[in-house]
Amino acid sequence: MKSISLSILEGQYPGAVFLRVKEAARALGMCERTLRNELSRKTFPISTVKLKGKRLIPIVELAKFLDTLHKDATKPIKKGRPRSGSIRNVGGGV
Repeated sequence: MKSISLSILEGQYPGAVFLRVKEAARALGMCERTLRNELSRKTFPISTVKLKGKRLIPIVELAKFLDTLHKDATKPIKKGRPRSGSIRNVGGGV
C-alpha cells in the first residue's frame, strides 16, 4: 500500500525518483539553507545520494520520513500534572 505522503510527492513531482535539495526543503516546509546546513553537519535524518556532484534525496525516503512525522504528531498528549514519582529533586533544596 502506497503512503499518502508518497502519493502527494509523486503528484507534485511526476516521474521523479530523487528530489533536489530545494524541492525537498519545500516538501519539508523548511528553508533550503537550513537543509543544506543539516546535510553538511550530517544531522539530516534522511539518507541522500550524490549524483554528478549534486546532493539528491530519494522521494521514497522523504515520504517515509514525512509519514513518521505525521505519526508522531497524531500521538495523544498526556494531560495533567506529573506524578510525584516522575519528578526528582534536582536542586537539592530544603
